[in-house]
Amino acid sequence: MYVRASRRFGGFVMVSRSFVLAAIGVLFASVSAQNLVLNGDFEALSIGNSVPGTPKVEGGWIFENYCGVETNGNPGKSSRLESNGSTSFDPTASQTVSGLQIGETYTIAWDWKPRVNYSGSGTGRSFGVFLDDQTYAGALFFGERLVATYVRSSVSFTATSTSHTVIFAGELDNRTNGGAGNTDVSYNLDNVELSAVPEPTSLIGLAWGALALRFRKK
Repeated sequence: MYVRASRRFGGFVMVSRSFVLAAIGVLFASVSAQNLVLNGDFEALSIGNSVPGTPKVEGGWIFENYCGVETNGNPGKSSRLESNGSTSFDPTASQTVSGLQIGETYTIAWDWKPRVNYSGSGTGRSFGVFLDDQTYAGALFFGERLVATYVRSSVSFTATSTSHTVIFAGELDNRTNGGAGNTDVSYNLDNVELSAVPEPTSLIGLAWGALALRFRKK
């Protein structure tokens, strides 16, 4: 909706608060839309799985321990976090993202759903997102889904390096503090994004800059 300036005082333009908020919203969407993850929807990747000791490396991703790419996505293709019931290792899909700014906050977002629940019950922590290494100290997110529908989740972190490796893992158990015993809940992963979180002050500055340029042209 177009909002006309309400009053002018000495060359200054007073605009409605709703217009400013709308401008900030548009700028926020534009800035946050840059996805730093390659092939986050997995559509360009070939269908197939890795085997233990031989990762599947393609399109920026590293798939390990029977993890790979299949259909069953949201929509199209997805990554399968499935280790075929093994109790010796967890299936992982990882990607190293470069070009980060140290000290800035970034958000990781993804779609996920359970693929197969072999154990018949969960521990609440059979799925995890890790930063740089698959340890409890490197965990950003633990969760679980036992209903076979996709949901979208996200988690934020502050960059301590210009590059970080993001790791998604399923079938977590007490080896990575995912829960006691072998949970054996596998997952499908899709639409992975990693983007910078704009600072509010930066957005406000951009919004006012855009408004000033708009009225300067009138």
